[in-house]
Amino acid sequence: LALMLIIPDSPHSLLHRGKEEQSREAVFWLTQSKSVAEHKIEKMIEDSHSQKTQNNILSILPLLKKPSNWKPLCVSVSILVALQLCGVSPLVFFSIKFFQDAETSVDASLASIIVA
Repeated sequence: LALMLIIPDSPHSLLHRGKEEQSREAVFWLTQSKSVAEHKIEKMIEDSHSQKTQNNILSILPLLKKPSNWKPLCVSVSILVALQLCGVSPLVFFSIKFFQDAETSVDASLASIIVA
């Protein structure tokens, strides 16, 4: 985590925060070609503008209107709810202790990995 303080920002991150000139310098440093750097920056700007218009909650509504998406969504949500309600998280958390207490012939850590 400490290294995050000295790692430079990506060109995309700089562009997203409005630092276009620094982003251009970073891309030029990466590509060592002015024309390639300009092409990449223009492409990132174009993609950034299209993502801003698409990152709207309303863009999800058409997907929810399709009946073919309801079944996978319901199955996924049901699995997540079942996992929370059945107590599988403590089982996985304490599985090494369970296998050590059971004195199985299989290594407790390996059995824990198999269970998870």
